[in-house]
Amino acid sequence: MVANSYYNMTKILSIIITATLCLNTAVRAGEISPELRIKINSVDKNQPIRVWIKLPRAENPEELKRSVNAASDTREGRYGEAYGRLKSTHQKSQQGVLARLNQLQKTGKCAKIKPSWLANIVEVEIAAGELESLAARKDIETIYTIPMLTSIKPTEPETQESQGQSVSATVEPNLTFIKA
Repeated sequence: MVANSYYNMTKILSIIITATLCLNTAVRAGEISPELRIKINSVDKNQPIRVWIKLPRAENPEELKRSVNAASDTREGRYGEAYGRLKSTHQKSQQGVLARLNQLQKTGKCAKIKPSWLANIVEVEIAAGELESLAARKDIETIYTIPMLTSIKPTEPETQESQGQSVSATVEPNLTFIKA
């Protein structure tokens, strides 16, 4: 009798754990990148931050490739088909997020909303305090800070004359490389 109830309890417990794991992955919310989380913690909650909001894939890349190849024999036709499919599916997948961002824009908590259907990303300037609630949505995969692009300062090329040799007395590196 005790062994039977123990068996039933382990069976119930395993069902509960399995259901919890399945529900957790099915209702999984988005996440905030570690770099963005550090930035959020270091600024005021009303401070605007420019971010990229990445949405889950709306198209299976392999299925898209197969259907595009089957739809047309020419490169131009395949391009047009892929362009149209990505645009329509990503625009549909972004509708909920864009609606929420437009609401926030009306209250002054976000600005400069730029959807990109090609990569299924929305770029936006949003108050730091709104990012946690936005990341809790299940139609958002990840929220990133926008990478800062900086130019590299050019350096002066090292010449043979600066090393004390005349240019005509030395072999240029490209000639040495090809053993000429």
